Amino acid sequence: MIFSDSHCPPSLGLCWVLVMSFINYIRVTKPRETSLLVFIGCAGAILSSNAQITLSNLLFILGVVLLGSGGANALTNYMDRNVDAKMKRTANRVLPAGLIADPARALRWALFLLTLSLGITLWVQPLAFAVGFICVVAATIGRKTWLTHFMGSISSLGPFAVAWLLVDTDIGLSFLLFCLLIMIWVPVHVWNLMLFCKDDYLAAEVNIFPLNFGEIRTVKITCFLCLILYAIGVLVYIFGQLGLIYLVSFHIAIVPLISANILLIAKPTKEMSRYLFKLSAFPFLGILFLGSILDLYLI
Repeated sequence: MIFSDSHCPPSLGLCWVLVMSFINYIRVTKPRETSLLVFIGCAGAILSSNAQITLSNLLFILGVVLLGSGGANALTNYMDRNVDAKMKRTANRVLPAGLIADPARALRWALFLLTLSLGITLWVQPLAFAVGFICVVAATIGRKTWLTHFMGSISSLGPFAVAWLLVDTDIGLSFLLFCLLIMIWVPVHVWNLMLFCKDDYLAAEVNIFPLNFGEIRTVKITCFLCLILYAIGVLVYIFGQLGLIYLVSFHIAIVPLISANILLIAKPTKEMSRYLFKLSAFPFLGILFLGSILDLYLI
């Protein structure tokens, strides 16, 4: 029997409210973005241990990264809620849509997750805590200003760097190269989104670089950054512990990215910027780090 609203048992109605409330608190952590960050953290832990990490330790580290990444995403969602409400792309997010009635609750939820993650990290490895704390602070500085690009590159290191340092605090060349690769990747990913949603950003009065720099010049810079990504990826192969599977995977990931950027220079369109934004997310990082993991376990 299907209950109408007027005849819905109170207990069933309460359960439905609780379930929807739980879902909204999960949604405010950006589960899709968080899942990518957790995967990057997984790669960081495995690379740091040279594939010697135990399953229990890996799951423990992934739990810490999950809490921290989800908390950081919830915090930035809270901070961006007013701008998000003005943009078509983000107006349906949990806070702008009013699905969590009091935004302060989302803030408390974010701080709870971050405190739990950073507290565990401090208990296990103070250096990993320091890096994680810096990344969280960086994520809160200069939101929707020109500073956001630099701070975003720093904050994006969190999952990989914290996971790596929780395993081994010996910072070598491979660690530094992967961190540099992630930092260079951020503007390639984000700037294409901003070009695709330029009208949306301007309508929300967010007129920052690269929106006020010119599309062609911005695309040329992102293409140059892709070439830097290529150079860094090759250096990882030359100086790191990774072999042929990594090298092939890296080329599978980077060649389409460079090719699409070149096509965008020749014929800049919003759809191509959208394609590059999506291509530079999980397809690029997913293939890159999956290839790195497989290389360690199979060779």
